[in-house]
Amino acid sequence: MKTVLKAITIFICVIVLIPVLFYATISIVNNCIANNIEQQLIALELPENTELSDSISIAAKIFGNGNGMQYFGAILVTSDLSEDELKEYYTQFDEKYFIEKKEDNFVINEQYDYVFTNFDNESQSNYMIWCIKYNSEKLAETGNFLYEVLDLDIRGK
Repeated sequence: MKTVLKAITIFICVIVLIPVLFYATISIVNNCIANNIEQQLIALELPENTELSDSISIAAKIFGNGNGMQYFGAILVTSDLSEDELKEYYTQFDEKYFIEKKEDNFVINEQYDYVFTNFDNESQSNYMIWCIKYNSEKLAETGNFLYEVLDLDIRGK
């Protein structure tokens, strides 16, 4: 009787743990994809008179409506260059990078809790360079099953 009760307890624990581990693994994989974008931005060669101040990565539904994960990476740089000069510099890279002058430390807007921790309020030359490298909704249309699974992350809803 004790072995049957023990087997039932183990079976129930396994049944409960499998979905929890499944969803935890999805979140970890999505965070790794977003972190990869951040690391790629950090690895970019900076123009002269420009220094890296901070970086961030986000895996969530950031822009638009509907379901689907988006992976966002951004770096904050301080530069003597103008916004147009920075845009011109980053056009040499294959990816689509966006340059935005920052007047506050919010990465996206006040609605989200994502902030740059090393933001200098006194500086007049803080620029955010960001990239949405993957949008899983678009990749799922290609039939890639992995991205359909990664969309099960609750942050993509």
